[in-house]
Order: sequence, then C-alpha cells, then structure tokens
Amino acid sequence: MNNEKIFRNYIEKIEEDVITTILNLPQKMAEAILTLDAKDFYSDKCRAIYSALCEFNQNNSTQVNKNILLDFFATNEKYQFENWQIYIETLITNFYNEDDFTSNIEIIYNASTKRQLDEFASQIIATKIDWTKSTEQIADLQRNFLDIIERKKNSQLEPVDKAIIKCYKSLEANFKDKGKITGTPIGFEEIDNITNGFQKGDLIILAARPGMGKTAIALNFIYNAAKSLTKNKQSKKKKIVLFSLEMGKEQICRRLISLCAKAESIDSNKLRNCNFSDSEWDMVTAACDEISTLPILIDDSANLSIIDIQSKLKQLSNEYEIKLVVVDYLQLIRGQKIRGNVQYTRQQEVAFISKTLKSIARLINTPIIALAQMSRDIEKRSTGPVLADLRESGAIEQDADIVSFLYHPEPDSLNKNDEISGQEIKNSMTNQQNEIDIQFIIAKHRNGATAKIDLTLLKKIGLFIPREKQ
Repeated sequence: MNNEKIFRNYIEKIEEDVITTILNLPQKMAEAILTLDAKDFYSDKCRAIYSALCEFNQNNSTQVNKNILLDFFATNEKYQFENWQIYIETLITNFYNEDDFTSNIEIIYNASTKRQLDEFASQIIATKIDWTKSTEQIADLQRNFLDIIERKKNSQLEPVDKAIIKCYKSLEANFKDKGKITGTPIGFEEIDNITNGFQKGDLIILAARPGMGKTAIALNFIYNAAKSLTKNKQSKKKKIVLFSLEMGKEQICRRLISLCAKAESIDSNKLRNCNFSDSEWDMVTAACDEISTLPILIDDSANLSIIDIQSKLKQLSNEYEIKLVVVDYLQLIRGQKIRGNVQYTRQQEVAFISKTLKSIARLINTPIIALAQMSRDIEKRSTGPVLADLRESGAIEQDADIVSFLYHPEPDSLNKNDEISGQEIKNSMTNQQNEIDIQFIIAKHRNGATAKIDLTLLKKIGLFIPREKQ
C-alpha cells in the first residue's frame, strides 16, 4: 500500500510539472494534446486545468494566463475546488525543466494506461455473461481492451522538411536497387509491375462470383510470396498469414501440394484417393518437403470476428514482420452487430469490417488481401464487372487501395442470353478443357494505373499462369 501511495505522489508531481511547463510555455500545449486526454491525469486539479486548457486550445486563441483560468473556473460549476488561486499561482511559479516535458508526457500516458487496464480487469471480473448475447459481450470486451492499448494518438503532423528527407531516403534506397519490387511480390510479372508489389498498409480487395478461382489465385499469391521470402536469409522473422474461414488447414495444404507439384496428375481427386504411382508419390513427398519450409501461418477458425483478426495480427506483429495477410473471405467475417443500443444493418456491419481491415493494414504496416463476393448484377450484363458489383456495401470500394476482379468472359453464351446464371457459367467451365481463360482486372488503384491482365487457370491443380506462357 505504501508503494502505491509513493507511486501516486510521484505521478501527481509529474502531472504538476507538465501543467507548469504549459502555463509558462503555452506553445507546449500543441505537443501535449497529441498524446494526452484530460482523463489521463490522476490529480483532480491537474485534470481540471488540462481540460480547461484543451477547451481554450479548441475555442479560443487568447494566450491563457492565471486570471483567465480563474475566471473560467469561477463560471463553471463542475470545476469547484478550494484554494484555486493559491494552487494555480504555485504551479506558475514552480521550477520546471523544458527538456523533461516529452518524457513526462509519456510517463503520464503509461500510468493512465495502467489505471485503465486495472479498471478493465475489474470490469471483466464483474461482467455477468448472458449466453444469449455472449458473442456481442465478448466482442465488446475485446474491443475495449484494444481501445485501451492502442489509443495513443501518435502525431501525424510533421514539417515538410522532415517529411521530404524521409521521402528522399526512401527514393534513394529504391534508386540504388533499380527495378527491385518495393512491396511484397506475388509472382505475376504484369501485376507486380503495375503495383510494384502489394504495398505496406494497403487493403487489396479480390472479388469474383463463386467458382471463379478466388481462393486458387490467393494461394498462388501466398505460395509465390512465401517462396520469395525463403530466398532471404532473414526470412525466419518474416511471415505470411492466411485466415481461411471457408476451408480447413488440410484442404489448404492439399491445394498447396497440387500447386507446388505442378503436375496435372497430382490433382484434387488423386489427393483424395491417394492412388499415386511411385513417381507421383515422390513428387507429393517433395512438394510437402518444400511447403514445410515456407513461412506461412494458417488460421482456419470458421467463426472469426474482425476483432479476433485484429487481436491476432497485433500479437503476431510484435513477434514477426508480417509481409502479407490474406483473408478468405470478407463476407464470412463476423462484424459489429450492436453498438450500444443500436442494431447495425448488414451493410453497416460489412462497412465496419472493411474499415477495420484497412486500419489493421495501416497499424501493422502490411498489405492485406481480402477476398470478397460479387453481387449477381454482373450476370445481367456482358461488359464485365464494375465497382458497384461488390456485394453488401459500397464502403468496401471506398476503403480499398486496390479493387481487383477475376472475370471469366463467356461471349457466345452472354450474347445469346444476358441472364445466364453463375451456376451455368461454372458448369460451362467444368465441361471445358483444363485451361480456363481468366481476366485479372484492376478496377481501382489508388496509387497507380488500372489494367486488365490475361491469365490462364490450370483448374486441375489450381495454378494460374500468364496467358502467353501457357
């Protein structure tokens, strides 16, 4: 108990030093307000003064002095404390060290975070789980915890002279490695040339109707990106993460084996019945050996929420450098159904998921590919997909840095009947030869050009190749 009291007195002294510095150097308020809220102060009086300073900062350009503060407190009933005048005069005349200001702010912030975590722990103990609403209650607790540990404002404002120096150093590094992909390469030359690899912090949407090869091309991206990492001696700390809400780990591994073996005989049917020849078994063994060396992490939880994904990636990013995240697929993620007493619509839920995925990409500084379903509207026309075809929410196209589509044109069928169904297209594809022509369409590219790239899907093994190389 004595230790707690000593710590409390220490924090109050630090808080008074910060307030003293601001009262004597008002320009310091700009730095403090980027990290601290009024609730971060433990002392009631320091919290009240800082709250007043925040209010003046927002609404009044007048430089704050003792008299202005006293008048402010005199007219606000919520700030009624004894000996205000003596306390403020003491603070103003206190010794302060300008050099300690930044570190003192950090101490106050960390002490506040500890208090909030202690209160949150007590809240968890006191929470009575209603099993009819347990999912929402647990999601709220997860979100509250993440809000506490990730609440720091972190100033994004910086003078252009400093920003341009960082930009120049980045350009200089890229100039020395002319032609080198700056993002995460996904193994398709045309796509990598247009995107320069998928860039850190980007949200990439890959959308298609069911059966068009979304998961197949995502596994191509994962496999190619993972192989590029194994060439780097530092790859042990670099990982690629797959959240598969639709398929289990074993199904994914079977697909990767088929993809890695690159032999038509090692297809999904053979991998189910294992009717291999000796030479085919050797190829399967070699493929398994290669895949076991790839820096891929798989989570096949079928009922993931967006908060689960955020929490898991945050934890992983503390241990590894995550080079690519793939989510298969967006509409299967559980979002936020209720906030307070407000029931979210499905569109609002998907918008929340999309916005959070973009925030996660920025937070852990890695590209995230989210697979998504398209609406049936594409089946009513022969002109190909448009951004409005993204299913359930227009927010997806707004949040995404890249929106891409997989499109399998059927000109003869579509000319005869614009109302052809997705199932009919899939049946048509199934009856065709192994090689299927697919367009990879970049319909939105926030930092570059759009494009249509012709690929061929070898459907037996799930391998995509550039069309001219078939």
